Amino acid sequence: MLHRLSIGGGISSQTSTEWTTNPGRPLGNGKYDSSNLRVGGYTLINLMARYRLAKWIDVAGNITNLTDKTYVRQAGFYDGMIFGEPRTFSFTIRGHY
Repeated sequence: MLHRLSIGGGISSQTSTEWTTNPGRPLGNGKYDSSNLRVGGYTLINLMARYRLAKWIDVAGNITNLTDKTYVRQAGFYDGMIFGEPRTFSFTIRGHY
């Protein structure tokens, strides 16, 4: 039975990043703060498992961002920040012939 099971995972890491702001963040009165934005680093852990039910059908489950790490994946225009995905679960049933 275990020969039908596949498990896996991955770790990805990003060091801190610095974004250039051009022309900068408006401060009012026509002035701008043109200092760079610094975003901290992060590490993500992902897991997967797949089981072959029959010769033609598999079921699989995935967990991304296992530790539910809050992280910024992009920063930029007027201090705008785009956050990365929170912990996510997915389940798949796949048939093949």
